[in-house]
Amino acid sequence: MAKLILPKLPTTQMYVGGTMTREWQGFFLNLYNRVGEVDALSNTQLESLLGFLAVLSPTRLVASDGTGNPVSVANLGSWISGSAGEITVDNDGDGTVTLSIPDTFIPNRIVGTTGKITVTDDGYGGVVVTISSTFIPSMVLGTIDQITVTDNGDGTVTLSTPQNIDTDADVTFDTATLDALFLALDNAKVYFGASNDASIYYDGTNLVIKSSDVAASDLKIYTGTDKTVELQTPVYEDLNFDPANQGVSAAGWPDYVVVGDVVHSEFTSANNQYVGSGQEIPHSYKLSTILYPHIHIFLKSGESEGTTGVQFTFYWELRSGSGVTTGSVVLSATSAELVAGTNLITIYDSTGFAGPASKGAQIRAKLARTGGDAEDVIVTTYGIHFAIDTVGSRTIASK
Repeated sequence: MAKLILPKLPTTQMYVGGTMTREWQGFFLNLYNRVGEVDALSNTQLESLLGFLAVLSPTRLVASDGTGNPVSVANLGSWISGSAGEITVDNDGDGTVTLSIPDTFIPNRIVGTTGKITVTDDGYGGVVVTISSTFIPSMVLGTIDQITVTDNGDGTVTLSTPQNIDTDADVTFDTATLDALFLALDNAKVYFGASNDASIYYDGTNLVIKSSDVAASDLKIYTGTDKTVELQTPVYEDLNFDPANQGVSAAGWPDYVVVGDVVHSEFTSANNQYVGSGQEIPHSYKLSTILYPHIHIFLKSGESEGTTGVQFTFYWELRSGSGVTTGSVVLSATSAELVAGTNLITIYDSTGFAGPASKGAQIRAKLARTGGDAEDVIVTTYGIHFAIDTVGSRTIASK
């Protein structure tokens, strides 16, 4: 008799929703094919084999009994064990089980903290967690002069700063260190003094330093030793010479004339009078910048402006430690300009000449009337305009 080898028995349930699964159908088909290959298999043996299968129940798991025959699992509870006080397994009698958690499981596992968190069994398998009204206030701490913590008495707290810090707040600090301070409004002032005595502000056009908001006071600027106030944008000053200080021989002197009870120096139409003078270039001068000659004149009342006006020549000598330079420039006014500028005419040389590169340079100047048919012309002063970039010099010997 040939030996019959059974196919591997499926491990899943045979029926799902009353229909045999494909795995079990495949098993029986494979079994049928193998039975057909065994010539000597008796009907008794086949009936015995099918008998084993016939006793299996739909919708049940299949297991093998002690002899290796397939049987339906009647009580799944014998296969699944619970844990006392934690997981309960109840046999449903239809091949299934129900898992449940005892009502005391969660309450027994959650423990509160005395004075902080209270855990109460709600009787339905859940818990009620209550936070003590003193817990949060006791856990939130402020910082002196920075954050204030106020207990509201209901388990909550209110955080605050010692003063308002919103964008419209008026804030008072003893000392503040800032990366930058922005005043975004014109005329917004930074005040100084116990009574807001002085201020700095921008008025929309200029930066204003005001030392007299309450009472008149001086503005003092302190610099370190050998330091000064330096102007990043130079401004101009002038060095003027009095034509009465001739520094020349009497033959070339201008005439002295009284106008309105004051004495002036008058240059006649003879065009042969001149004066001279000299000074040191001021310490505030911006080194290596241009010097601009100029004169201030007016036509004496009752004198004719002529047809060719008047012409003066400004001569100079600039003497410094690096050398000496000399030159001259013509400064003139037309007859019409003499008539229009009855009170005063200022004549500038817009080109100028190179100034010294070192401090202490000496300037000597000579002003001569050298042309024009206008009658007597009075020179009030003559001199040079120069740029300044410091308030004095840092030391006597250095700029």
